[in-house]
Amino acid sequence: PRKDAIAACEIQVRTLFEEIWGEIDHTVNYPKPTTNPATKEQLRVLSKLVSTGSRLADSIFKLHDPIP
Repeated sequence: PRKDAIAACEIQVRTLFEEIWGEIDHTVNYPKPTTNPATKEQLRVLSKLVSTGSRLADSIFKLHDPIP
């Protein structure tokens, strides 16, 4: 490539909770998506728990003020 060539990139920022969910979802749904209704429902519930966990972690850090 030329030194003055424009390169495009994508940066993804996720919480650890989201990373765990993403790994599980990818394992279950790649390369072929699951057709098991129970697994789909569990992934949906896990997604909601991940969201709740992220919000709770944010709240904990906001309440914990490490500056004396």
